[in-house]
Amino acid sequence: MSYADMLDCCLDVLVRIVDVQRGMLQEMRDTRRETLAARAPAPSAVTLELEAERDRAANPHGDSCKPPRRSALEIEADLRYAGADAMIARGSNKTSQR
Repeated sequence: MSYADMLDCCLDVLVRIVDVQRGMLQEMRDTRRETLAARAPAPSAVTLELEAERDRAANPHGDSCKPPRRSALEIEADLRYAGADAMIARGSNKTSQR
């Protein structure tokens, strides 16, 4: 095995390690988002009603060519994930300011 072949082999191994680490980092980010969304406080009844009204206004007749109306659980999940995304963004802003 020549020196160039050994370098190619080492480079392939390093590329695979970086790919694995990127995948693990993405999984950690996804898990963090899901954990924050699950632990977020439930949206108020007023907020849920406002979101439901927004859905009704966007598609008042239930047309199939428009986005479908979300159920109350879907609305709550979307609001919780939006809150989790905001918490993550605030956290990344704090670390970038240091």
